[in-house]
Amino acid sequence: MEDTYLDSLEVLLSQVVRAYNNEMMKKVQDVGIHPGQLPMLFLLSDQDGRSQKELVEKAKIKPATVTVMLNRLEKAGLIERRADEEDLRVSRVYLLPRGKEAVGHVQKAVKEVEQQCFQGFREEEKILLRRFLLHMHHNLSAHDEEGGGE
Repeated sequence: MEDTYLDSLEVLLSQVVRAYNNEMMKKVQDVGIHPGQLPMLFLLSDQDGRSQKELVEKAKIKPATVTVMLNRLEKAGLIERRADEEDLRVSRVYLLPRGKEAVGHVQKAVKEVEQQCFQGFREEEKILLRRFLLHMHHNLSAHDEEGGGE
C-alpha cells in the first residue's frame, strides 16, 4: 500500500488532537474553560502564586498568549492576579475557590478522555505510544534549538 497525504503523520496527529480537544471541550465547557487553558490551571494547581513570567517560561507559550488566557480565566472567576508583596512590578496569579474546583473537574475529564483514547490498548502499547511521542517531541524540539538546520 502506498502512503498518501491522508495517511501522513501530519494528518493523523491533527485528527487525534482535534478529536481529543472536542472530547475535552464537551467535558469542561460547563466549567467555563477551553482545553487550551488547561496548562495554566495545572501549573497553578502545582504551585499557586506563580508570576506571569514563570507561567510563560513553564508553559512555553508567548507572553501575549498567556495574558489573553489569564484575562479569560480571570473573567470566568477562576483566578485572580495580585501584585507581589516584595516587588510590586511582579504580578502573581492565584487560583480562586472556583478555579480549584475547576482543576478537580478537569483532572477527572482528562482521565476519562485518556481512558477513551486508550480503549483496546494493552499496557505495553500505551507505554510504547507515549515513548514514541516523547521521542518525536524531543527530536523536533532539539531541531528547533539547533536553529532548524543540520
